[in-house]
Amino acid sequence: MASSNALARLPPRISAYGAKFATIVATGTDGDRSFIVHEELLKYHSSFFRAALDGNFKEAETRELCVEAPPHTVEFFVHWLYYQRLPIEQDHPDLFKLWQHLRGETTNVLDYNFLRFHVFCDKYDVPAPKRLTLDLYMKRTVDGEDLPDRFRVRMTFDELPHNAPWCRFLVDIYCERAKPESWELISAVPEWEPPAIFYKLALKRYSGFSFPERTAWNACDYHDHKDEEERNACAAKSTV
Repeated sequence: MASSNALARLPPRISAYGAKFATIVATGTDGDRSFIVHEELLKYHSSFFRAALDGNFKEAETRELCVEAPPHTVEFFVHWLYYQRLPIEQDHPDLFKLWQHLRGETTNVLDYNFLRFHVFCDKYDVPAPKRLTLDLYMKRTVDGEDLPDRFRVRMTFDELPHNAPWCRFLVDIYCERAKPESWELISAVPEWEPPAIFYKLALKRYSGFSFPERTAWNACDYHDHKDEEERNACAAKSTV
């Protein structure tokens, strides 16, 4: 499979005559939902989907891609494919409501949507929105007063590798800002308590004296840049 760095090509000409389409089928708990998108757009932004559609797989024949994700997460992905941004108030009101107030909830819904979309992008190798969701979540968290709650921490460590940038950020923000009562609160509900690895990583930060005082938060610390040149180029555009 090609690496994410191999995606530096010209954007697809989706307005061209005779464009090909592929179907993404979201196999969530609410039932299957289908989304039809330009095939070249999928292949341009994801090496996973490019390999599936161009390789020796059944998807190359059926042009159908089954993904394990909630339908609303896939809809956010399709929206990003065509608009290169996340939903805003000027978009369709139903889409914006889904983004802001999922199923009538109002608490931490954006954090949930950021995380679910990020997990989708991590699983199916869509680097641009994967980085975008992390950056925006970092900004919301760093600029806010509250630490991520136990549900978000547990969900993050359940869904992502423990060395993933998002997991590292949660450990860092807790080591930076948590008070004694913060650790009591996060472990108050056993079924939603973070896994042992979260505490192990936090303890390693504390006991190793490896957490220097920060003068600012830099999103590039969590981007896993391949070299300093790429980091410097990204830092010039960072919003965090």
